[in-house]
Amino acid sequence: MEYYRAFGLVFASEIPLADFLPTPPAPPAVTIRRAPLAPLQRDTPGVLSHSDGPLFLADETAFRLHVAEVASYAVENGCSIWVDACAGATGVQVGLFLRACCLGALLHQRGILTLHASAIETPHGAVLFAGQSGAGKSTLLGTFLGRGYRMLADDMTAVTVAENGLPLVHPAFPRTRLCPDSARYLGHEVGCLGDSKKLEVSHPHAFAASATPAQRIFFLSPAHCDGIEVEDLARVRRFHAILSQTYRTEYMRGLRQKSAHFRVAAALAADVPMHRIRRSTQVFDPQSLADRIEEKLQEVCPCPL
Repeated sequence: MEYYRAFGLVFASEIPLADFLPTPPAPPAVTIRRAPLAPLQRDTPGVLSHSDGPLFLADETAFRLHVAEVASYAVENGCSIWVDACAGATGVQVGLFLRACCLGALLHQRGILTLHASAIETPHGAVLFAGQSGAGKSTLLGTFLGRGYRMLADDMTAVTVAENGLPLVHPAFPRTRLCPDSARYLGHEVGCLGDSKKLEVSHPHAFAASATPAQRIFFLSPAHCDGIEVEDLARVRRFHAILSQTYRTEYMRGLRQKSAHFRVAAALAADVPMHRIRRSTQVFDPQSLADRIEEKLQEVCPCPL
């Protein structure tokens, strides 16, 4: 078993977890093991399908996922992940669904608020960029990394509430996944992308390894507008915005975790300022968008960032 730390948890895994931070052996919160699993079938009661084809089943104690020609996965009680890789599947393919869908389900099982968001560390706390796929989260994250900030997470961000009521953003792992256009914009060479269809970029020296208080959330909304519009969200709208950007809400419903989810979402909405950013669907200028975000942060945080 190899030991890693991510999302504030210690993982002991039989499967290499690329880009996870290694940690000395310790009692793990989560174990990841190989085991034979019966693949889900479309006619199994309760089975649902992602738009891209994988089948999943979620109930109060377990989450099952089957990706044809890749692997079957089982996530149980927020502490165990079982993986049965298909013959011929690559480590990249198996790891892709393990690090995304399975970890998302596991965090939901543990009552951890999991947002479809990227996050950076600033001197005043964590700043999140939330939005649907294609909204520009990872490209914006890469833009801020180019300005000297450190990343906390890409695409999936975990938030808990400390005993003193402070919302904390937990570091995931120092890796971003970029579509070819975004990768080229950020100055990365794009060769053959292989199984992942996106360029995976490691950022070991630009990673914040400690939990950070949540300071601000920006919801990215491509729209039919000119330029960039920034709207401050009232508290009641913050709560609904958080719900709309929860990672894989279909998992949460099946896992019966709504009460824990609502509790953390309400604490986040009460304490953390949030804004909706609308930018043109025709022109995406990450540098100008980052400028506007830094300007917004300066309104409440007049110290240099």
